[in-house]
Amino acid sequence: MKKGTLFKKKIFKYIKCFGLYNGLYIFLKVRRSSKTGLISFSIPGLKEPVFLRRQSSDFSVFEEIYIDQQYAINFQKESIKTIIDAGANIGLSALYFLKKYPSATIICLEPEDTNFELLQKNVGGYCNILIIKKGLWHSNERLNFINPEAEKWSFELKAANKDDGGIEGISINDIITDYNLSGIDLLKIDIEGSEKEVFGLNTAWINKVKHIIVEIHENMRPGAYQAVMKLALDNKFNCTHQSAQYFFSMVNEQNS
Repeated sequence: MKKGTLFKKKIFKYIKCFGLYNGLYIFLKVRRSSKTGLISFSIPGLKEPVFLRRQSSDFSVFEEIYIDQQYAINFQKESIKTIIDAGANIGLSALYFLKKYPSATIICLEPEDTNFELLQKNVGGYCNILIIKKGLWHSNERLNFINPEAEKWSFELKAANKDDGGIEGISINDIITDYNLSGIDLLKIDIEGSEKEVFGLNTAWINKVKHIIVEIHENMRPGAYQAVMKLALDNKFNCTHQSAQYFFSMVNEQNS
């Protein structure tokens, strides 16, 4: 397909998502940002502006979530009261869920310093979004980055040697206890391979979850796919798959 045709198709996707004026405005902001620093723009339905870093993976993340609609699965708004967003990056997924489920409480986890700083900026104006500067793991042990020089959306974690890790880990079990959660209505996980550990060890949390959206990074952590699928299917979750995302719902919650 010719470059000009692809360009036009992308413009039409922005217009479809945001309307004519907003779609063109956001498209030009995102697609013509060659300088350094931050850009900001408003997304219809959100009260605060969104900030992205120029010349970074933020733009790809934005298009995956808002233009390609990678989390486009519909649950009844009334049934989604508690959301955990693990691998929240700069908050774009949390804001997407906020638009869909405005009365939900959203708990965001992001361990990387610069991502967390922008996460604070993007979601700080919303009282029902809470942020935790920790990495999701199967326990609260210390962690380190495997690839600290990676793109902002692809940091991988590993257990640290002894207590020398620079990152705090936290498990889903700990989050449930610390925040006194009766359950998790939607658990979104995009943690660059650590799903192997999260779904493979200390998994009592699975009985507290209604819906899961997870991106499985088998290429980064061999065995991740098996760990996710075994835990979900052994616990009677239904599974659907689109693009890179796997959607799991408890059998009695499928049509909630």
